[in-house]
Amino acid sequence: MTIASNTQYKWRLDIIRGHVKIGEAKAISVSCKFDESADVTRTMSAEVPTDGFIVNSPSSLISVTYDMFTDRLRPVVVIDDTEFDLGDYIVIGAPKESNGKTNTYSIEAYDETMILKEAAAEDRLYFAAGSRYLDIINTLLTNCSLTRTISDLTDATITADREFAIGTTYLSIINTLLAEINYSNIHAGSSGNLYLTKYRSKVASDYAYTSKNATLIGSVKCDTDIYSLPNVIIGYVSNPDIDTTLICKKVNDSPVSEISTVKRGYKVVSAKEYNDCPDQATLQGIVDQRYMDATQATETAEITTLPDGPHEYGSYCALDINGTSALYREVGWSVVFNGQMSHSLERKVFA
Repeated sequence: MTIASNTQYKWRLDIIRGHVKIGEAKAISVSCKFDESADVTRTMSAEVPTDGFIVNSPSSLISVTYDMFTDRLRPVVVIDDTEFDLGDYIVIGAPKESNGKTNTYSIEAYDETMILKEAAAEDRLYFAAGSRYLDIINTLLTNCSLTRTISDLTDATITADREFAIGTTYLSIINTLLAEINYSNIHAGSSGNLYLTKYRSKVASDYAYTSKNATLIGSVKCDTDIYSLPNVIIGYVSNPDIDTTLICKKVNDSPVSEISTVKRGYKVVSAKEYNDCPDQATLQGIVDQRYMDATQATETAEITTLPDGPHEYGSYCALDINGTSALYREVGWSVVFNGQMSHSLERKVFA
């Protein structure tokens, strides 16, 4: 969306119970962050008076209060008349502070994938060969009462009996299984839903920032590093319970690539082992994606704008400022109530 100079902003911190708003927290300050590389991608910090949680009681005869352990907090930005949610958050820590005049909670909160990071196998978990990957994952989610999921469909099945040791976190199990079918890690969206999706690259932008764009405040900073990039990518499945050995290899031997085996004169190998993979075609897709990622240089950009939307996992931003004109993947952002939004961007450049 385009932000005009006279755009009006309002901010709220809603209290959510059972996915429904039941009140508001009168926050002194709120900041939200997203980091695509983190186990739990969304975090929130807030300072709220101890008496600042206002819950709407259904009647004068029923008293309803905020429950810090079971309720969720949802920061919302209203741009003119359009509301954008910034995620649903679980309070993990809330130390009480006092300055002699006011008592406040200093809240640290995370999106609901934190539940999966804190949950772990209490016994050895066993799944039989032929079980569908998504069925296994949804069973773990249901065990944690997480049912608001949006998923890309697949009938892929595990090819051998699987066990996970006591103490293995549900988040680790789920992301291990997702990697084997070439999916992104499980992540939460701005609406609070959890996503199980195939890794995607885009050719169109979700947001555009130009020198003439009123939302642009900062400048672009770019950095490129090609010295540690591999030129041989290998993916293989090593499991004594699987009769067929799966292995895929892709070699960068292009004479026009600066990091190729031809230009360097030697191989730099990156090999990754998988416990399972449904078939050769899926493994080939995984290796192809790793090849695209690992044999290209990473160019980064840091910009600051006015808040302009929800910015989901995998959002892409088109830049055309200060001599930079390219499409970037947004790998991180942070936003402060009544403040600005910072963006961490990356794009791959053939080396």
